[in-house]
Amino acid sequence: MDSSQISGVRSRLETDRIAKYLTDRIEGVEINFSTLCQDIAGISRKHARLRDKYDQFAKDLRQYADQEHTTVKLAINSYAECVAGLEDYRQVMIDRIEARVLRPLQTYSTNCKKARDNMKSLQHVRDKELVKLQAFDRVKIREPANKSKLTQYESEIQKTRVESERVLGDTQEQAEMFEKKKVEDLKKIFGDFLQTHMAFHAKALSLYTSAFQFLRSVDEVEQLNAFKQNINPH
Repeated sequence: MDSSQISGVRSRLETDRIAKYLTDRIEGVEINFSTLCQDIAGISRKHARLRDKYDQFAKDLRQYADQEHTTVKLAINSYAECVAGLEDYRQVMIDRIEARVLRPLQTYSTNCKKARDNMKSLQHVRDKELVKLQAFDRVKIREPANKSKLTQYESEIQKTRVESERVLGDTQEQAEMFEKKKVEDLKKIFGDFLQTHMAFHAKALSLYTSAFQFLRSVDEVEQLNAFKQNINPH
């Protein structure tokens, strides 16, 4: 094996190593992003079920408040309003997660497919180079004296190798763009996920603080007097 052949073997091995690494990265993103989509969709469904439970809780609180007197009635109704109000914000959070987190993550199914198609171009030119090399080896064994044919195959192999290097360069450039966008998207998507939750919890703290204050405003003496009046109206 001469120096050019050794160089060719090294080049092919390096190309194969790069191709495998890029393919593994793409497959890893596709699998993991799909899993993350399922996780976040599950979280949203649980929030939706929780919203329904709290809406029912607020409804039941109002129904109970109708049976109470004075400041207890007012406090429980106000408490119910805080609970119901927070669930409106929970729905906003669910909608924002759908728009800002789930949908962008779901686009990676298409993005990864495009990236895999780019890798197929590299594999195609690598397969073409391998066919040429195998044909060249057969000629060397069967027709070692046929210099013209050997030279022709060597020329074709060289052209294929140049094409392979060009496609490899294009593939690496596309892979770098894919990686860059992925990192940018990750920062934005999961940043939006956190910000959406922080906004919801900030509102929850505000509304729950108000609900707590409504409870503290209950006048036990006034409530007891109202209770006694209903027992002995005269």
